Amino acid sequence: MLRTLRTKVLLPGRVSNSTGLLLTILFLAVASQGCAIQLAMLAPQSLVELKTAQAPVQELEPIQAYLEAQNFLSETARIDFIRHWVNQNSIHLIDKQHNKYAFNTPQVLSMLWETHQTKQNPAHLSCGPRTLAMQAILNELGISNRMIVIFTDNYPQVRSHTFLEVFNRETRQWEIQDPDFNLYYINLQTQARVATADLLWGDLEAMLPASQAGIGWDVNEVIHLKQDYFEAMMYMDYSKAKKSIILINADKFQPTEVFEKNSNLTFYKFANQHYQQPIFIIKQDVRDFVSQALYKSNLFLWWLRTLNQISTPDKA
Repeated sequence: MLRTLRTKVLLPGRVSNSTGLLLTILFLAVASQGCAIQLAMLAPQSLVELKTAQAPVQELEPIQAYLEAQNFLSETARIDFIRHWVNQNSIHLIDKQHNKYAFNTPQVLSMLWETHQTKQNPAHLSCGPRTLAMQAILNELGISNRMIVIFTDNYPQVRSHTFLEVFNRETRQWEIQDPDFNLYYINLQTQARVATADLLWGDLEAMLPASQAGIGWDVNEVIHLKQDYFEAMMYMDYSKAKKSIILINADKFQPTEVFEKNSNLTFYKFANQHYQQPIFIIKQDVRDFVSQALYKSNLFLWWLRTLNQISTPDKA
């Protein structure tokens, strides 16, 4: 059974197996590296409201027809194509235009399709909006996916990056798909694609980003993700019926960290306020507590939520 987090007694210094906390943030990107976000940006709108506003139907029809007309040789090729299509028909740019429409997913999908047709006026997006757009397309096609947020405690404000894990029905595994940096990740030794927890607790010299540009952190210009971000992660769930799950690598992430530029909030307070008191799991490697078959299956999150009966931590 994974350790639950209930205590208010948090010791200083690096995380131990008995302490815990995590910040989690989604969407907007304001930092020069990755998709960072400050607390004030999420405060006005709840996660449920965001989901309610995103119900694209008509906007997806031409995109779905276009994708169904393609002759994909594999499920991997189809998913990669969708990621690449979202990336290539938008640009990463956070400005007034971005702030006007980036989280209006139906509008973004219409803009992506228009740019696909005209090769002009790409939408100004960041990691969250690109992820939401790709997720909407996958949902329409019946491809299972889950939203992932990774975090760092190396800055005075909350910083995160958002992407998807997609269930590949051919490999029977969850695999990272990052439409913002147009990446997936592989185990260099096995060449198999990997999920986020593999990087959170794995060797980042052996787990590498890959794209059409090549394999590696430098060639894909994401060295900052290696240096900072694969320390803590969140399985993000908008539903009120399901809690989001935050996993923390106890050797990398300090859950008692206070963010000066986020009103001196700790991770616990930030997450409890903005993510409906998510489940926190702090371990050296969560994969040690489940079989590989369970870890790679659709039952993994259900197992974390139910069989472990992990309690929401106190608001430390």
